[in-house]
Amino acid sequence: MTLALSHIAFFCASAWYLCAFFPAHGTMVVSLAAAGLAAELAAFKWRAYYIAEALLVGIGLLVYGRWHPEDREAWHSFIGMGMVCWLLVPSRFGWLRYLVPLAGLEMLFVGINRDGAISRSASMALVPLALAALAVDAWLMSASGARASMRHRAPRLGMLRWALIPAAIAAILGLGVGLTIAKDEGPKPRPNTGKKHGLGPRNLGSIIDLDGEAISKDPGIAARLNWETHRPPPGMVYLRALALPRIRCEGSRVTWEDDSESYTGIAIPTAATAATGFLYRAAGGGDVVFRPEGSSTLDLDGLLTNPEDNLFRLGFGESQHVYRVSLDSADRAVRADAGSTYRRVPGDLNSMPWERIEGRHDWRRYAPENAAAAVCRFLADHCEYRTQNLPKPANETGGALRTFLFASETERLGHCQYFASAAAILLRRAGHQARCVIGFASNERDDQGVVFRGMHAHAWIEVADSYGIWRRFDPTPAQSLSEQRDREIAAEVATTRPPDISPEDMKTAAEILKVAQERRHGRWRLFAYAVAALAAALIIWRWLRRARRDPRRLELERRADDLFRLASGLGISVTPATTVTMVAQTMSARTGIDLSPWLDAHLAARYGTGPIPEPWPIAQLREAAKRQRQR
Repeated sequence: MTLALSHIAFFCASAWYLCAFFPAHGTMVVSLAAAGLAAELAAFKWRAYYIAEALLVGIGLLVYGRWHPEDREAWHSFIGMGMVCWLLVPSRFGWLRYLVPLAGLEMLFVGINRDGAISRSASMALVPLALAALAVDAWLMSASGARASMRHRAPRLGMLRWALIPAAIAAILGLGVGLTIAKDEGPKPRPNTGKKHGLGPRNLGSIIDLDGEAISKDPGIAARLNWETHRPPPGMVYLRALALPRIRCEGSRVTWEDDSESYTGIAIPTAATAATGFLYRAAGGGDVVFRPEGSSTLDLDGLLTNPEDNLFRLGFGESQHVYRVSLDSADRAVRADAGSTYRRVPGDLNSMPWERIEGRHDWRRYAPENAAAAVCRFLADHCEYRTQNLPKPANETGGALRTFLFASETERLGHCQYFASAAAILLRRAGHQARCVIGFASNERDDQGVVFRGMHAHAWIEVADSYGIWRRFDPTPAQSLSEQRDREIAAEVATTRPPDISPEDMKTAAEILKVAQERRHGRWRLFAYAVAALAAALIIWRWLRRARRDPRRLELERRADDLFRLASGLGISVTPATTVTMVAQTMSARTGIDLSPWLDAHLAARYGTGPIPEPWPIAQLREAAKRQRQR
C-alpha cells in the first residue's frame, strides 16, 4: 500500500505539472493520467496478465488518434506523460529515483523553449518534486531490506508517515531554493525605447506607441488569405492580431498595451462553416495567431487565449504556417466583469482641451454603434491621413495625440494608430466601451486571394454595441488609406527586395497545408510506432521471462502471501523485510498452533528438493486468533 500510494502521489503531481504549465494540452494529459491511475488501482492479480501495460498502451494509442499531437509542445506533453506512466505504473521498488533525470530533461526543455518567467516557475515546481521523489525512493528501498522480498505488497498504512517526513523536508528545501533563484534571477525591468516589441503571449509591452518609430514599410508578404468555398468579397479585408485594452500616458508618451498575465488553453474546432479558406502566415511576428476579422474557428491546436480574445501559440512565429480558417461573422461578447476597463482614460489626459471637441459633439446621447460611426466621421473631416513627414509631437501631456487633435489644421496629420487612438479615447470619454485592435488590412488581390504585406499593418477599434457585442469600426479614412497604400506598395515593391513568397512560386494553400502536415507528422508518427513496438516487445519479454520461472517457486510465494496477509490482518507488524520464519513463529506463539511442520516443509521445498507442502492452516489460525481475542 505504501509503495502504491507513493507512486500515485508522484503520478498525480506530474500530471498536475503538465496541466499547469502546458494547459493547451491538458485534456490529453488528463486522459493519459486517468489510464495510469486505472492501471495502478486495478486488481493486483491482473498484473500477471500485463493488464496494466496493455491498458496504458491502448489508451495511449487512442489519445494519439483522438488529439493527434502536431506542435512541439503537444508532443512534449504526450511523451512526457507517457514516460511518467512507464516509470510509475505499475508501482515497483527503485523506480521513483528515475524522476530525477526526467525532471532534469524537463527543465532543459522548458529553459530552451519558453521565456524566463515560465522557466523559473517550472523550476520551482520540478526541484521539490525531484528531491521528494529521491527521498521517498531512498526510504522505500531502505525499508525493503537487503533481500527485498517483494512478494509482500501490502505494508501497514501507518508506515506512510515515515515516507512523508523526508518528502516534506525535501519539498520545503527545494521550494526555498527555487524562491531564492526566482528572486535573484527575476526579470529585470526593460527600458521603454519606443520600439515595437515582438508579439508574444507574455510581456507584450507597448504595441501602439504614438511617439515611437514609424509604421512598417516592409513589402514582404506577411500573410495570404485564400478562399476555399467562396470568392473573396470586395473592399478591405481585415486580419486580426491583437486587441489592446489598456491606454497609458507617461508625460508626452501615449501607448496602448495588453499586459494581461492570465492565459489559458482553449479548444477551437476545425472550421466547418459555409465559407472557409486557408491562411498562409510567414515566419516572424511572435506567437500571435492571425485570423480573419470575425472568424470563429481555426484548424489549429495548442492555442492559448487571454481575456481580450487574443490567440497565441508558443513558438508560432519561428516558422511559416498554413491553416484553415472560417470566414463567417462570429460575434464576440464583452466580458461582464470588464466594463470599467474599456471606459478608463488616464487622468493625465484630462488636462487636454477636450471642450473644443466635446462642446460641439455630445456623443453620450448616442447608442454605442451610432456614437462610433459619428466619431469616425468627425475624425475623417477633422484630421488628415499621412504616414510621412508628421509634425513634431507637442511637448505637453498627450504629445502626438494632442497635436493630432488640437493643433492647427495643417498639423492635424497622422496614420492609422493616431486615428484609432483618438477614436477610442473620445468614445471612452463619452461613456462607451472601446478598445484598439491591431493587425493587417488589405485590398490587394491576385488570382489566389488577398495578400497582406508588412506595410499593410493597420490599427482600428472595436466598440461594444447596444447588445454587448464587439463591433469593428475603422476611423482611418478608407479612400485616403487605399490610395496611399497603392502608391507605397508600387514604389516599395519596385525598388526593394522581392516579397518572401511570390504568387507564381506559391502553391495553392490546400497543397501547402497537405505538404506541411505530412512533413510535420511523418517523423513523429514513426517515433510513435517505434515507442509502441518497444512497449510491445517489453510486454512480450516480461511474459516470456515469467513463463520461464519455476512454477514451484511461484506456488510457494503465493502460499507465503496468504500467511502474510493473515498476519497483517491480525495486527502483526509486517514489513517487506519480514521472513516466513518470523511470521510462523509469531503466529504459533499467538494462536497456540504449532506451525513447525508446515514451516519445515515450506523451507525444504524452498531451499531443497522437498515436495510442495500442504497449504498453511489459514482457517484454523483465524479461528484460534478469534478465540484468543474473545478470552
